Amino acid sequence: MGAYDELATTGQAGELTTELLRQLVLATVRTRGFVAPATHTAWTPDAVDETISQLVGAPGTGFLLTCWARAEDDATLAAVMADLVGSLLEEAGTGWSAAEVARRLDTAVLPGDPGLERTSEPTGWGLPGQARWDPARRPEVVTALAAVAVQTRGRTGIATVPVLRALGHAALQAAGGAMTTAELAGLVVDRLAPARRRPPRPVLMDGVGESVSPLLDGPEPGLVVNDTAEEIWASLTSLERTLVPHLGLPVAELAAVVELPGAMAEVAADGLVERLRAACTDDERAAEVLVRLRVLCTERP
Repeated sequence: MGAYDELATTGQAGELTTELLRQLVLATVRTRGFVAPATHTAWTPDAVDETISQLVGAPGTGFLLTCWARAEDDATLAAVMADLVGSLLEEAGTGWSAAEVARRLDTAVLPGDPGLERTSEPTGWGLPGQARWDPARRPEVVTALAAVAVQTRGRTGIATVPVLRALGHAALQAAGGAMTTAELAGLVVDRLAPARRRPPRPVLMDGVGESVSPLLDGPEPGLVVNDTAEEIWASLTSLERTLVPHLGLPVAELAAVVELPGAMAEVAADGLVERLRAACTDDERAAEVLVRLRVLCTERP
């Protein structure tokens, strides 16, 4: 029995599922540089287990059921979990307060950087040989930080160890002097703050059906719609393809269609709706794409 069968049988994280999650969390934080939870200064086994506990136990996420519903075997379960682990760790790396960033800089990020040194006047951080910075140079520091590439999630920068170190170096270099940890953290938080972006246009599933006209205004748009629908269809699992024509039905009817318990069917349907919304958010022909996708999922096994 593998982790996929364990979840199908128990619906809970047993030994196999927990061990898989440990491997995925460790692999993700090593390759992408996520900072350890607030109660830890490094990714110890306890920090990994705490993260798993938060992932599995987070209210409203249905983490285990969502992973199981999107997978078909152990390999696809690992791929789905890896994607969600990365997304949830990104979420944990956004929206930090200045005090939390200062604590992370002091305990988990800057001490391991040989290019920086602790300073006593002020008590904080600086490049080797730097004296106290002049706060009048703040505009230059802000400009320098804006030039540092920062991965984002939604509208907020993700504070990984490499990002925090890069921002620290850029700030101290532009400032030409050492800063207190609080000053440095304040500048970093401002850089990671939400940027002004156009919110995505929602795509509602309720309007997809016979009431939406699939008529297109020319062969070229039709080809684009068909190609997009084919691409989405190819990315769906067999369970999701079965669900597409039945989205919007009561949970009991969905459960009967896919032959799953109601809770699992509901989680699978909710996750599918979110995937379709994300796939069609920026598509002006989203309704036509979803109509075509519904046809594909109805006609093909």
